[in-house]
Amino acid sequence: MADPVEQGWLRDLWYLALPGSELGRGRMVVRTVLGQRLLFGRTDDGQVFCFKDVCPHRGIPLSFGRFDGREVECCYHGWRFGADGRCMAIPALVEGQAFEPGRIKAKTFPAREVQGNIWIFAGTDPSAAPPIPVVPDVGDRPADLLERMPFGCAMDHTVVGLMDPAHGPVVHRTWWWRSAKSIHEKSKHFVPSDLGFAMARHRPSSNSRAYRIIGGTPETEISFRLPGVRIEHIRTEKIVVGALTAVTPFDARPPRSITRSGGASPGCPCSSRSSGPLPGPSSARIATSWRCRRSASPTIRR
Repeated sequence: MADPVEQGWLRDLWYLALPGSELGRGRMVVRTVLGQRLLFGRTDDGQVFCFKDVCPHRGIPLSFGRFDGREVECCYHGWRFGADGRCMAIPALVEGQAFEPGRIKAKTFPAREVQGNIWIFAGTDPSAAPPIPVVPDVGDRPADLLERMPFGCAMDHTVVGLMDPAHGPVVHRTWWWRSAKSIHEKSKHFVPSDLGFAMARHRPSSNSRAYRIIGGTPETEISFRLPGVRIEHIRTEKIVVGALTAVTPFDARPPRSITRSGGASPGCPCSSRSSGPLPGPSSARIATSWRCRRSASPTIRR
């Protein structure tokens, strides 16, 4: 993985790599995360793993090979690797040859699936990793809604949109959210929290119409934490609504092309119907949300 500090990224933190729904059992997918081409896989028994997409033998991408739900086989010489990265077999070895394949290991990265999202740890000591961000009171189930947006800019610029209060009255001025005439002065109370800060629990502003669809008397708490995670926890007398939005950098390489689809107005960098170059470094914002009835907080597996 490219050195996070050299690239301007923070290390020793968890980054959201992809939704678990994109990785079926017995399948592999490739994603570029933090400047590194990574191979994600899920074994037949549901275990998630992450390799650097390079065979340690001759450098062939392991994603070019096969996966039988237990081991990844390189397409060049057939070396096979278990989910922990250890080499399980080298077909070219002859009987009696004194060599233990398990001495060889593909480069791996700690990967965990929590609340339906797959996170990877960018650091040197997984035992010292902080807890993976979770949305309270929704259990360990996947989100009800999922949205992903690519951004043709560095991660820091994308993160600003998650925690900048001054843009709200301008950008989010729509018929279904707030009108221009309803804009008024307001203040919020902020408190320290793990790896960041939080907007203390409060009643949403009277002109925030979207909260009305929840019903009841909603109260919300919004927390922000490194490296680029926003969690909103809304509760009423009967239900809980949670939302987690995370920003993950792809790379810092020259422009590349992706295909984008959606219904936003022409010129929107996230939802145009055409394909074309993304200028400079790129990042992605993944937003997930849950809705459930209020109950005692369930246990979350990390």
